[in-house]
Amino acid sequence: LPVRTQWAESLETLLTNQYGLVVFRHFLRSEFSEENLDFWLAVERFKRTCPLSKMATRAWKIYDEFISTKAARQVNVDSSVRESTNQNLHLGVNPTSFQQAQDQIFSLMETDSYPRFLRSHLYAQLANRGMQTATVLGNQSGAGSVHVSQS
Repeated sequence: LPVRTQWAESLETLLTNQYGLVVFRHFLRSEFSEENLDFWLAVERFKRTCPLSKMATRAWKIYDEFISTKAARQVNVDSSVRESTNQNLHLGVNPTSFQQAQDQIFSLMETDSYPRFLRSHLYAQLANRGMQTATVLGNQSGAGSVHVSQS
């Protein structure tokens, strides 16, 4: 299957494709909802933190940026999840400290942003253009931008 067709299989498939991730981020940026993806990716990186001594510092940075009620880029999690995440961090930081919040944000993206992405003009253009475009743009993915003419 072409890469762009695989993206329609699941949000997880989209997020594990380097180019798909860049395109999805571009779409979310256009909708002003990029913080959900940034939080999800930050937690994925956090889970792989080594040495573990760095984990607490990173955990509180993620909490302050995305979970706290005062966070500048606050993600939309239930107040109960917000509170349990805070309690988890105070009890002792570990790789699963953000699991509830991350699961809730993934679910939100899966049921809200991702279906809108699949219906978007951007996705339709890429699906119609084929792999040649995907290859060219994929080579530019390091820049974090997507160049698709609006015809």
